[in-house]
This record gives sequence, C-alpha cells and structure tokens, in this order.
Amino acid sequence: EYTELKVINEEHSIIGYIDRVEDVPGVGWTIIDYKTGTPKPMKEYMYELSLYAWLIENDPKIPIDKIVAVGIVKLKNKGKILDTRPITNEDKLKALGLTLQVRDLIADEQFEPKKGKDCYWCPLQYKSLCEKLKNGEIKHETYEGQY
Repeated sequence: EYTELKVINEEHSIIGYIDRVEDVPGVGWTIIDYKTGTPKPMKEYMYELSLYAWLIENDPKIPIDKIVAVGIVKLKNKGKILDTRPITNEDKLKALGLTLQVRDLIADEQFEPKKGKDCYWCPLQYKSLCEKLKNGEIKHETYEGQY
C-alpha cells in the first residue's frame, strides 16, 4: 500500500500525483483517487486515472506490474468508495497518447489559453506561455488561489 505517490516519467516529461495505490484482495492493484467536493461521474476521471496507471506500470522504481482497477473515494462521506472500474491497457495507452499530443501542442504554443478555474493549477512553466497573462487580460492574482 502506498499513499500520495509522486511518479515521474522523464522520457515523456510527465509527472503524476497519485492519492493511493493498494493491493485490493480479490481484485489486484488499484488506484484510489480522493475527492473532497461533489464528485463527477466515474467516466470523467478515467483519463486521469488511466494515465496514472500507465505511469506506475512504467516506473522501474515501483514494484507493481499491473494496475487492474481504479476507484473514487469521497472524503466527506467517511471515505466510502463511490465507484470502481476495471482498467485496460487500451485505456492506459489512449491516455498516454492524448497526454503526449497535448504536451506537444503546449510546447509548440499551439493552444488558446482561456481564463477559468483551472488557471490556479497551471504549472509555473506554462504561465510564461500564457498570452492572456502577457497581454494583461488576466491578472497574475487569478493564478494564486482565487478559486
């Protein structure tokens, strides 16, 4: 069992912060993602959790061969697991492919930044690419926890 696991894939320049990975009896290695607010349907989290599964399986420092399931836990509901799903290699590779496409578009500055609640989470290295921030359309304070 691992908690708050930071996984880095240097080959693809991807970092993931995984809430929990545990070996569930009768199921196998499962990623658990904690949610503090009102959770969305499980399908809304499959991309993120599929990418985490790929990261774990491809990190030689982590002694886990295969992630077989993912789940969502709502913390305000006494830690009750809300939903779990099996996860396939196809799910993992699809998430990796999409991540690499987006990473390359960002690196080539082929994206249209939009002000929104996710600005808070934007890593510092991407803030320097944001035209809306450079042009003064978005104030820097927007990025400092306004949400």
